[in-house]
Amino acid sequence: MLGLDRDEICASRWEEIRRWEQAYAERGGWLGAETDETWALLTESDALRLKEPHQSFALMQCAAAMESPFALETIGWHYWTGTLVEADRDVAIDHYFRSARAGSWVAMLAYSNLLNQAGHPVLAEKTLEDCVGAGFAPAHYRLAMMRLERSLSRADCRAVRPLLDYARDHGHPAATGTLGALMLRGKFGPTKICEGLRMVLGADDRKAGLVVPATPEHEAPLYP
Repeated sequence: MLGLDRDEICASRWEEIRRWEQAYAERGGWLGAETDETWALLTESDALRLKEPHQSFALMQCAAAMESPFALETIGWHYWTGTLVEADRDVAIDHYFRSARAGSWVAMLAYSNLLNQAGHPVLAEKTLEDCVGAGFAPAHYRLAMMRLERSLSRADCRAVRPLLDYARDHGHPAATGTLGALMLRGKFGPTKICEGLRMVLGADDRKAGLVVPATPEHEAPLYP
């Protein structure tokens, strides 16, 4: 989309975006609370993750049973991808929903992604709109990109500009490049093309035409 070479850029760029989302959520208290008991289980699970993945997963399940936001998100990812378990989209959706209900706004982002992939675009957008209404900056970019994946008409690009502006003002690492790319393609009129070029050249990615797609295929949990 818009000249993006997904094989070259998408994975590494989304890794950067998701780490920014995680850091933003951590700074603002958007990750949900863990108890001492769930932290102990998470720590033990992480220590075993590479050498004893099944034992690590069992410990994560114990933490999820205690409504740990991170454990619920992680179990959701396992069922989303079929890692160590048989893939089950409904179970994955349920775990991401429970993680969001337990206080993880990062899980809300993945939840909306999964809903969109499951063929529920209206509910996916509504989920992000709720996050936007609460002032969660990562959701502004996600919602803008979800809408741009469906339509790149000038009217729709202009409609999502306030979302991209908000994300850029709050430090989103891809928002400047995305806005610049849209301007460069004349989506905001011919008078904005030169400004778009300056924005793209000044963006961190420095790739003219770069617009990151709205959602990665899967969103692996980022260990704290």
